[in-house]
Amino acid sequence: MWCLPAVRWMRDIWDRPFGKTPIVLLHVLVLLLATSLSRFAVSDALGLPPQSFDLTVGFLALIFYLPAWMVVASTIFMIFGFLLFVAVLIAIFVVGSIQTLAPLLKVVGFNYSATRNRAMALFHSAGAIATGLALLATYSFLTETYQPWILSTIRFTAVKTDFHAAPNYPDVSPGERIHPLENGYVAYARVRNDKSLVIGVRSQSAATYDHLLPEPISSVKDMTLPFFEIEPLQISSKASK
Repeated sequence: MWCLPAVRWMRDIWDRPFGKTPIVLLHVLVLLLATSLSRFAVSDALGLPPQSFDLTVGFLALIFYLPAWMVVASTIFMIFGFLLFVAVLIAIFVVGSIQTLAPLLKVVGFNYSATRNRAMALFHSAGAIATGLALLATYSFLTETYQPWILSTIRFTAVKTDFHAAPNYPDVSPGERIHPLENGYVAYARVRNDKSLVIGVRSQSAATYDHLLPEPISSVKDMTLPFFEIEPLQISSKASK
């Protein structure tokens, strides 16, 4: 309930340039964090460099957007709660000192009366810190408790998006899907007889490989020759008429 005034304030300043800028910057930060988290997830799931699997990382970045917001929001809440806690302690010390010196201040004509109990703000700082810890606990629960299911989903997504069937590629077995890597290696995915998925890496063959495509591409001469054969035929038919 204490956060509702802040939400209303953000809604009121959304149409103003100085209000949009920090929120947009937060979204950019969250997107970068989501991309980083998705790369770590791809690396854990495949055991391969995530830079080679752009489509999988892109899909996972959208999925990790909400968990990334949890991390950013929890960090903001805990920093704000800690700073508020320190500020309230300083305010309590200052106000307590002024209240102690209030009789002396009345002598010089300065009357001080406390308007509200500033110590109540300690509950706000405690609530902010507790909210940050709750968001971190939720993030840990989502990323650790269901880790085997998440890793299996990542492997399936990678096979369907970044691995492709290439029957004309060297050393590719029937039914395999491959993804060429750097340094002369290729990643492959194969389905076993028991329907389990196997992902592995092998080096590409250095031997000369000569394999014709099923439908060879015609040469420029073969493609232009029919045109020159038809053109004289049309001219001769016009002359005979």
